[in-house]
Amino acid sequence: MMRRRMLPKRKVIEVFEELSPQDNGYWTVPDGVYEVEFALVAGGLNGEYSDIYNAGSGGNGGGVLTGTIPVNPGVTYRVVVGDIGGDSIFGIYQAIAGKGGIGGYGVKGDGNDPSPGNPGQDGSYVFNNKYPDRYPYPMGAGGGSGAYTRGWGTGFLSGGKGGNHGGGDGAGVEDTEGVTINGKNGDDATYYGGGGGGASKASNSGATSGRGGSGYRGIIILHYFKNG
Repeated sequence: MMRRRMLPKRKVIEVFEELSPQDNGYWTVPDGVYEVEFALVAGGLNGEYSDIYNAGSGGNGGGVLTGTIPVNPGVTYRVVVGDIGGDSIFGIYQAIAGKGGIGGYGVKGDGNDPSPGNPGQDGSYVFNNKYPDRYPYPMGAGGGSGAYTRGWGTGFLSGGKGGNHGGGDGAGVEDTEGVTINGKNGDDATYYGGGGGGASKASNSGATSGRGGSGYRGIIILHYFKNG
């Protein structure tokens, strides 16, 4: 009796490949891969500076785009991972910088009462939150705006909270009558696609402006199964 030779079983490996701006260029589909699920997160924007007239607005977070496409091994796709304020691109798909979570609005011009900053908008979950154990936090959160002062002596005014997760907080500042107080710097964003926090308003003539917080770079995540 003739025995059939059994072919060895091939192990299937699940891959989540995370790309940074250093990987910009072209990505080649590995052997045995015929479908790729992607998540694109664009870079967040910096928060705005302030001056003696305006509090700085928070920077908008980067856009988040998720999709699934059929692919063939050996085919290459253009890859651009957005740095701060940059779009993220995979093939024909694109996530736009500063189009995700909206930053808090900084009060503009005179004729406004002293006020705390406004919060930034929350980010969005990559892959529509299908993989919460691996990606538990939303990306592309907006930054909060800085506090607005008039020198009326109303005490400390807080900056707006950055959006969930990792949007930069807006700067708070003391509102003290007759005292020159410089604008404070907004906080930097701390997670993918986050917008920086806005600076608080300088109290009056002679005070210096504050700096907006830095946005955070984007990321591209490619999810696929391949033979081990």
